[in-house]
Amino acid sequence: MNRAFVLLTCLAVLSGCPGEGSSESPTPTLTPNADPGSGLPTAAISKSQLKANMIAVQQGAEKYKVERDEYPADVATLIKAEWLREKESTDPWGRPYLIQTKGRKLLVVTYGADGKPGGSGPDTDYTSDEVVKGH
Repeated sequence: MNRAFVLLTCLAVLSGCPGEGSSESPTPTLTPNADPGSGLPTAAISKSQLKANMIAVQQGAEKYKVERDEYPADVATLIKAEWLREKESTDPWGRPYLIQTKGRKLLVVTYGADGKPGGSGPDTDYTSDEVVKGH
């Protein structure tokens, strides 16, 4: 058997890629819409990407607070202050993450596919407490 074929097969198995002829496909955690509210899924994003973006927003907001003694009002403020990259500032549906504070507590929020509070399925709301901290 060809060593290159064996190596590629092992890499495919380790990476979770389905084999040739397999009907398996990775299942995304979230299905965002290209046009918010369109209801037409166009691409997939994993919960790990959502988590990474929420962490980036949280870290930027914490750095901003240290520098200015207050949390930023929104992600646009973080981008302007160069504490966040623009590509990290939007949720899977193309809307800016929301920054909410309750006293000393900071939450990063997205309202899901419909962009409205509440909902289930693709309209499920996500907060940094749930996604990042696993609550």
